[in-house]
Amino acid sequence: MNIEPLTKKDLDQLAPLQPQGWPDIKPALRFYLANPFCHAVKISKHDRMMGIGAGIVFGKTAWLAHIIVGPEFRGKGLAHKMVSHLLEKLTALECESVSLIATDLGYPIYEKAGFKKQTDYVFFKKEAPLAPYPDSSHIIAFSPDDQNEVFKLDQSVSGEDRRLIFSGKVETAWLYRENHRVAGIYLPDLGEGMIIAENSRAGTALMRKKYCAVGNAVLPVDNGAGIEFLMENGFNETLRAARMIWGKPFVWQPDKIYSRIAGKLG
Repeated sequence: MNIEPLTKKDLDQLAPLQPQGWPDIKPALRFYLANPFCHAVKISKHDRMMGIGAGIVFGKTAWLAHIIVGPEFRGKGLAHKMVSHLLEKLTALECESVSLIATDLGYPIYEKAGFKKQTDYVFFKKEAPLAPYPDSSHIIAFSPDDQNEVFKLDQSVSGEDRRLIFSGKVETAWLYRENHRVAGIYLPDLGEGMIIAENSRAGTALMRKKYCAVGNAVLPVDNGAGIEFLMENGFNETLRAARMIWGKPFVWQPDKIYSRIAGKLG
């Protein structure tokens, strides 16, 4: 049984590992393979792939993602082996903190590896998107002059330096500008469409823009204003999943996350 780097030729063997109810995992694995700050691995025996996993590095912080074991290979400790392998890899790369969002199936595995729960992310669904509504006059398209403000706001909310994942995505951003500064960011082309904002005026205005076209939402339970907006507009809670951390805690602001990026990035 070997744990080794995932390769492009392995992408054709992913079908048996595709979890039911998840979006297609191939695009995420392609992203990992295309970016040197990502480290995707597979666990296999006799050339048969039994599981996959990935680590995403942002300097001193990192994320684990797509820890998946095929149904017929579960209960054999393979997920724990991959998690331990990736933690060793990330530690060698001088990561001090590793975060993840856990499914119910994965939670006990991560807990055994030393991860601790921080909060819950809440999933919502609406059968139809919101009715179209005029944008707030504060919402403007991204300009290259806004780039430093965007990175600064994201780092203050996430607690991480995530500029690497913004490459090619920030150009289509919508910003909420208030008092001559960026108070909120909506990145429609990054994952599920990240929204972060320093106040509820900016956050809910950008949510209204997003959810005129989207019927699914995920955000931390700590964001009362965002959850209130969704419930007032006909969204229903469908699921909760724990955000967990291993290693050194860092300061972040879940109450200012109005829409997560994706399960692999919070």
